[in-house]
Amino acid sequence: MIHGLGEIARAIRRTDGLKLKALRKIITATAKRGDYHPHSHIVVAGRAQAEALVRRWLDRFPEARQVAQHITACDTRAVQELFKYLTKLITKRDGKRGTAPTAMLDVIFQVMHGRRVLQPMGFKVAPIPDEEGKLDDLTGTPAVTRLADQIDWTWLPTIHH
Repeated sequence: MIHGLGEIARAIRRTDGLKLKALRKIITATAKRGDYHPHSHIVVAGRAQAEALVRRWLDRFPEARQVAQHITACDTRAVQELFKYLTKLITKRDGKRGTAPTAMLDVIFQVMHGRRVLQPMGFKVAPIPDEEGKLDDLTGTPAVTRLADQIDWTWLPTIHH
């Protein structure tokens, strides 16, 4: 899927002549039926680009279903959905809510180890300089908690087990 998405992105730029800027998130959810359901959530800049992506995705992956491809306006809810989870830890099976099977989660985490879950497409994410134009020593990562608030998360190796 990841390789195919790269091919699709190149085709959109080269053949369709569209500039593609997107943010891709891999989701590997445990389905109700007890198997894996890998898919991507992608935020795309531009309706024409999104439509080209869906069209080429369905051409490249004929087993994919049209009904599973959603193009909607990007709002706060869509962005929250993008960052929500890699896999669902709490699932519903047999009408009951409970934790996902640990063996299944272990397989998901082993397969995803070392892979980018979130990936920019068609642009690079640049470090944010401070007020003096200098780059931080990368000990902290800015994280937005609310639209108007910003905090810094700091890695403390002394408390990491």
